[in-house]
Order: sequence, then C-alpha cells, then structure tokens
Amino acid sequence: LGKPGAGKTILLLQLAETLLGQAQADDKQPLPLVFNLSSWVSKQGDLGDWLADEMRRNYGIPKKNGKNRLERNQIVLLLDGLDEVAESARDACVDAINAYRDAHKNLKIAVCSRVGDYEALTKKLDVNGAILLEDLSDAQIADYLTGDDHIGTRQLIEREPVAKAMAQTPFLLSAMKSAYQRAPYRGNPNKQLKLDDDCLETRRDHLMGQYVDARLTGEPNSTRHFLGWMAWQMTKHDRIVFNIEDLQPYDLSKYSEKYYLWVSTLIFGLIFGLICGTFGGLICEWGNHLFTNEYQFNITDGFIGGFIGGLIVGMLSGAMPSENIALYRGIIYSVMNGLIFELIFRLGTGLIFGLGIGAFGGVVGGILGMVGGQIVGMSDALSFGLVGGVISGTSVAVNFGLYSGLDADIQYTILRISLWRTKLAPLNYAKFLIHCAELGLLRQVGGGFIFRHRYLQEYFAQEWNKAHPSS
Repeated sequence: LGKPGAGKTILLLQLAETLLGQAQADDKQPLPLVFNLSSWVSKQGDLGDWLADEMRRNYGIPKKNGKNRLERNQIVLLLDGLDEVAESARDACVDAINAYRDAHKNLKIAVCSRVGDYEALTKKLDVNGAILLEDLSDAQIADYLTGDDHIGTRQLIEREPVAKAMAQTPFLLSAMKSAYQRAPYRGNPNKQLKLDDDCLETRRDHLMGQYVDARLTGEPNSTRHFLGWMAWQMTKHDRIVFNIEDLQPYDLSKYSEKYYLWVSTLIFGLIFGLICGTFGGLICEWGNHLFTNEYQFNITDGFIGGFIGGLIVGMLSGAMPSENIALYRGIIYSVMNGLIFELIFRLGTGLIFGLGIGAFGGVVGGILGMVGGQIVGMSDALSFGLVGGVISGTSVAVNFGLYSGLDADIQYTILRISLWRTKLAPLNYAKFLIHCAELGLLRQVGGGFIFRHRYLQEYFAQEWNKAHPSS
C-alpha cells in the first residue's frame, strides 16, 4: 500500500526479481508472474480463468498448461493495480481474490493498491498482512540529489512547500531530478514558470511536461504523437496495460475504419476467389481433355472468373463487417496453428469429401452415359469424377485451412497498416514500445506495456485531447 508514486509497482517488480532468482536456482520453487488487475473488469467472474487467459496472452503459456500450474501452486501471484480496477467493480474483485485464495490454501500472493482507494473499500483482502510505503525522509531526498547538477533542485525543495510535498514520492522526485538538472533556483517557481496557480496538480502537470521533454530530447515529433494517441486510447477504454493485439478497427477514425474494412474484405474475396477459380479451371481443362481428347492447359478463364468472383464476395462481405478481430493468437501462433494443424486437418477432410463426392458423381455419370449410349464409359466418367472431386476437395480444404490460420493475421496486418497510414501508430509497434521503455516512459510487463507511472499516461492523454479536441 502507498500513495500515488510511492513505488508500489517498483517494489512488486523487485520482489518478482528476487523470487525469479530463487526459481531459477531451484526448479521446485514457484514461478513469480505479474498481473495487472485492471483487465479483470472486462470479464469478472472466476479469478482462475482470468489468470489462465492472462498467462496465455501476456506470457505465451498455453491456457491448459497455465491452469495446471495454478492448480499445483506453481505460480506466485503478484497482482498490481487493485486501485486501477473500476471503482464499481473493486469490491467484486476483492471477493474474487478472496474466493480464489480460500480455494488454494497454499497460494503465495501479493497485491498492490493506493492506500486511499483500499481504505475506501467495503471489503478487505484476506491476506496475512500489509506493507505501507512511507514518504521519503529529508535525508533520503538529500542523498538522492547529491552533486552540483542538483543544487537548484535541492534549494527549491528546501524553500518551497509544494515542491517538498512532491519530492516525498519516489517517482516525482526522480522526475524532478531529471527535469530540473542544472537549473538554478531563482525564487518563486510559479512566477518563474508562469503557471496559472500554485496548486499541486498544476505543478505536477508542469513537471510531467518537463520530464517528458527531457526524455524525448533528440526524438522525432512522431514519438510524442504516437504516445499521445496510445495514452488517449488506453484512457478511453479504461486500460492500464497496452497490448498490440488489443487494437481493433473501432480504434480508427470513421473514414479509416471504412478503408480498413473494404481493403480487408476485398483481399479475402480475392484470395479465396482466385483459389476457387484456379482449381475450377483445372477441373474444366481436365474434363475437356478427358471427353474430347484435346488438351490445352489454359486456366486463364478460371483465373479471371475467380478474380471477379472474389471482388464480388469481398464487396458483399464488406457490407457486413465483423466488429472484433480474433487477434489474440498473434502472428506466430496463428500461422503455426492455422497452416500446420488446421490446413492439414482441413486438407484431409476436403480430400476425403472430394473423393467421396467425385466417386459418386463419376459412377452416376458413367451409368447415365452407358444408358444413353454415349461414347464416354463408366471408367472415364469415374476417372473424371474422382479427379474433379480431388481438385474441388483440395480447393475447399485450402480455403478452409487458410481462413482458419490466416484470417486474424491478415486483418491484423491491414489494421496496423491503416493505423500507420493515418499517422496514429508506428509501422513497427513492438520496436517503438521497447524504445520508449528504454527512454524511461514505458515499462514492459509480460507481453504488454504500461506507462512508467499513471501520471505519465494522464499527461499524454491530456496533451492529445488539447491537440485533438474533436477526438
């Protein structure tokens, strides 16, 4: 427990680091994993199911494997951000944690929360104790600001009550050290900074601006722009953790969303139409060769027909877009699952189906041909039916396999390109997020990213709103 900026998350991560060292030295020790409780609100209900989903989503642990580890108490639960759960759902979240702890007697768990928000709860956590992080002492502040570069900051804190109150929290003190480095003290900071008032919130907002400016020195303007949109989106959807796969078409502007929907559905229609058209051309050419003894391997007609058919399918499906993308699989998982497992499964099913229908059609065609006195006999008709069945079955199988495996990835790629095209996000998002973490603005938690402090998220979101009031 602690005040905003007291270092709760840092202490939790230090605990995780210590426990991880123990787990690496002894494989019988449980593995520490950090979870942010803010995402529990979207599902609510059983904590175990939510934990398994988060383990898969943020740490790449398969859901079944994650549940087994949880049931065997092989995971230490480090739950951050109880105060970041929506206020209306906090008591229910406490109930879910207590119920899970009651069902797992040997569970090791630590939870972080702002002290004021925790004290306001009507229900409390059933844990063994609590640690309250105190304000930094004058001696700790002085030790942290040693050196000639911070003479002005030390004088500011000694002589100005608002600055001293800010310096008592580790994050704000760290920001002051970075933002005010080598800046001399010239008396009343409010007059010097030309601030509207001398309240804590105004000073803190100014400090965040100075801190961000110091961190983004030498960075292109797009870095600030992308972080602003990201913070605005996270605040809009009540998110503390940003995951790239959480991006959805509704995050685009109305114009860009329509562009995305049309492009994605046209691509699907074209891919599937071209596949069907090409295989259809093969069937026609085989039939032409079989029944007329003329062989001209020309599938242009089928190719063009599939192309046109794909356009029509894409346009029709564009009128009925899906509101959500199943992006949770990610590119690697989806390709592996879709192309290796699903494609093989669908291919086998399609071939069996094609052979069965082809054989049936061949026999029927042969019988009708013999009864009608046609030249084509049972064997040729059966041959055509089998080959046609195999080709058509393969076409269906390839379509199903591709759709199962690449559907989410194609939509995901188009969405990312659409965001980049509208200058809302970088093209290589992962590289950008890691770079911002190196700048000290973000922190990676599992597969997601959080702002180094909620103050930073609020600052960037406010700056975005000021620059884009129509948002």
